[in-house]
Amino acid sequence: VGAIGVVHRGDPNSIYGHVFFYVGEDAQHIYALGGNQSNAVTTTRIAKHRLLGYRWPRTSPFQPTGPRFIDDGHVPVSWNEA
Repeated sequence: VGAIGVVHRGDPNSIYGHVFFYVGEDAQHIYALGGNQSNAVTTTRIAKHRLLGYRWPRTSPFQPTGPRFIDDGHVPVSWNEA
C-alpha cells in the first residue's frame, strides 16, 4: 500500500500513461488512488493487464508488505483516467 504504480493508456508502447498510488487489488483489478480521475482525486479499479510497474522509494522507512486484497465491486472500473 502506497507504492507508486503506472498503467498504460491505449497502446502499451505509447508514451501515454497514468500514475497512481496502490491501494489494493482483487483477482483482476488494481485499486488505484489518483488525481484527475474523472476530474477528481478518487479510488478506481484498473485492469491488471494495463500495469507497467510499481516503484517503492528506497529511502522510505516503511517497507512494502505484499498485495492487499480487496473485495469491493462497487468501485467503478476505469478505462480512461483523463
